[in-house]
Amino acid sequence: MYYFKIIKHKKLLNLLFQAQAESAEIFLKDLLSRRLTRVDKNFYKINPEEVLYLDKILENFKTEFFLLLRSAPIPFSFILTKTQIEKATDTILRAGKIYLEEPVRDMIDSFLKHSNIFYKIEPWKNLWELILPSTVDPKIEIFYKDIFWYGDRNPCFFCKTSWHESYNCPSLLDPEPRNTFQSALNLHFREISQLLWEGIYEEGLTSEKLKYFYIRNFYLLPEFLKIIFYKYDVVETWGHLKIDMETPLRGGNLGLGLEYLIKGNLDNAKREFSEIEDDFRASIGLFFINILIKDFRSALYYLERTLFQVNTPFLKSYLLFLKGYLYEYMGETAIAEEFYKEALEKDPTCLPAFYYFNLAKYLRGSFLSEIFAYFNHPYLLYWSYLEPIFIRDQGELEEILYDKIAEKREKASLRLKETEDRYHKIKNFLSEAEKKEYEERLSKVREDIHKGGLGLIEKGYQKALEMDLEFQGYIYRIIQNLKNEFEKIKANYRGLSSFWKKYPYKYEDMEFGKELKIFSDLVQKVEIKLKRKDPTDVLSILISEIESCKNKAETLVTLKDKLIKKWSFRIRLADFLKNFSLLELLIASFYIILPYLPFFESFKVIFNLPSFLFASFVLLIFCLFIAYFKNYELG
Repeated sequence: MYYFKIIKHKKLLNLLFQAQAESAEIFLKDLLSRRLTRVDKNFYKINPEEVLYLDKILENFKTEFFLLLRSAPIPFSFILTKTQIEKATDTILRAGKIYLEEPVRDMIDSFLKHSNIFYKIEPWKNLWELILPSTVDPKIEIFYKDIFWYGDRNPCFFCKTSWHESYNCPSLLDPEPRNTFQSALNLHFREISQLLWEGIYEEGLTSEKLKYFYIRNFYLLPEFLKIIFYKYDVVETWGHLKIDMETPLRGGNLGLGLEYLIKGNLDNAKREFSEIEDDFRASIGLFFINILIKDFRSALYYLERTLFQVNTPFLKSYLLFLKGYLYEYMGETAIAEEFYKEALEKDPTCLPAFYYFNLAKYLRGSFLSEIFAYFNHPYLLYWSYLEPIFIRDQGELEEILYDKIAEKREKASLRLKETEDRYHKIKNFLSEAEKKEYEERLSKVREDIHKGGLGLIEKGYQKALEMDLEFQGYIYRIIQNLKNEFEKIKANYRGLSSFWKKYPYKYEDMEFGKELKIFSDLVQKVEIKLKRKDPTDVLSILISEIESCKNKAETLVTLKDKLIKKWSFRIRLADFLKNFSLLELLIASFYIILPYLPFFESFKVIFNLPSFLFASFVLLIFCLFIAYFKNYELG
């Protein structure tokens, strides 16, 4: 004969069943009483063969209350002992599980071996867990959320578990909780789930692996005051907040007070903050000190005083959120909801207020689908994944979250594809070193998007966008250079075209006209492409055509030089012939008329044929000189 004890998880029972909690407990005990002999309100006598009934009893209970339980376990643990001891164990017991003391294990195992029921007996801390079909964990990632409801203490202000007092919360020991939270975002949900389970199962509730759960509410930790104290003037709203911003501690009473507060030296922290007058930051520090010593009235006093001293949406919403959170912590949920709402009115991007406002709606009966229609930020999704309150709907929650992740991954993948497409368009213009660097960066982004957690997906999207902008900048510079080169080409074309219009021997030199027509067509094609909204797709063609334009311009310039020489020679020849003919006519006329003049006899010796020939020769040289050195504007 053994004893079968019921251990009630009161907080989980009240969450799942609310007004029906007492009825659920009575129903369970009634089922047990039909098969087992009741000793007192929580103890029953049980024989080994009666263990077979436990599976049916628990299955009947789960069926009866399926709509209230869904993914959650039965909010009771069960332990088989050899003696009726009121305090059976200090070990954390999971809800919906059956545990065996060492002396009981062999007898139960021996009996069940000869039965047809599926069962397993596995170690759990210093006990053994009897696994029956009705106690098997659901096929969800965080199947153990019931553990977060275990304990009889008041909930911790920072992590909300009942495992320890607020001042002993492991989250307070993390020197950089914001960085821890940031690193958690880079992990896949499955990795986080596995780490937490290993911490709980193998190491205990103070395991380093549980840090990703403890610090999820990083904005409630004293370390977050580094941002409030030293970055409040640059953070206008929560939308501008970067949790990885550097916030080194500074000196003075304020800096010393915050350092003492973070390290848990509350007396010294209080002394330093109390020496500061009319500084809202000192009041916030005193608020946290009073939270840690559980003086909530004084904490509210300092919070109220601080609210009148701040103006930015970031600070206003943060303080209103803290006020709502404190009221909720004290059990005033309706008041808390009003402050969350007011915080969102001051700053709609205040994520903690938005999150807790929606948690309140969920607890009032809203469906997950209603809430998650607006849950897109990685912080909200991460908080939701770990949120103990969602234990009933954890299966549905994980489906929704993975759909959200799939959407974000698809969006990031599309962004990456656009970046890769742009890269391949400019790949041929990069050096080997540049190509290697960009391909390594693209590979890393691809890995982050397809294998990483929410944080890496978001970062991957951002990095892909940044690289795309780099490529666009590179393309812009190429296009600007092409446009500058093209302007020179157009100037050359205008000059060549103008020359051809003036050139008088077109029919003799038709080759130049044909080449100019080809050049004109090329210029028009390039101009059309450069006027496109995005000429990236035709960049290679553009470069080729501009190179062709340059070559064609060089060919035409060479032809032009030849034509100018030909034109110049003809003009000079015409000028020479014209000038020499006119002058020669004048001299000939002079020599013809001179013999008829009365004084001819006196100059007869001078004006003779040899002198005529000499004068003609001089005129020839003069006309040649004038024709050769005269400047002609032909081009």
